[in-house]
Amino acid sequence: TAGFNPAYLRLVTMLAWLVMGWHWLGCLWWFIGITSEGGPDWGPQQFLTSHDGKLTEKYLFAVYWSVAMTTGIGGNGRPETAIELIYTSATIIAGIFMIAIVIGNFASILANIDAITAAKRERIAGINHYMRTRKVPFGLQQRILSYFDYAWAWGTGEADMLTDLPVSLRLQLSL
Repeated sequence: TAGFNPAYLRLVTMLAWLVMGWHWLGCLWWFIGITSEGGPDWGPQQFLTSHDGKLTEKYLFAVYWSVAMTTGIGGNGRPETAIELIYTSATIIAGIFMIAIVIGNFASILANIDAITAAKRERIAGINHYMRTRKVPFGLQQRILSYFDYAWAWGTGEADMLTDLPVSLRLQLSL
């Protein structure tokens, strides 16, 4: 469609992958925490592992742990067994890469979103400069700019700026 920017789809896809990563890191943390012989501080809290705990609370706490560890805020407790130490270290390293990828992708996506607007502004500036140097009458300038606004709104403003003009406006411009 004319108004859809694929950069927005890239942004949503990247955020979905980020949430999916947090989900799996949290679920694996929960599994290791309730099955390892480690200390009581590293894994899920006792009240969350009881059968009375709501699944929603358990899930949200696991996702909270993975978000806290990958963003550098830190999780609860300290690991005591080898598997806990390895998993916590791997999660922190994964978090470093996740942050680097997210920052890089956000910068790229925002640059792509703004690039289209910047290209349109640059083209309008070129058209205005051309019309000023040719001393085009103000009324004709307004009609030409209105035409380009209309053409870009419908996604047809990508061709050469003068060949885009209808014949009648090109004739008036050449006079």
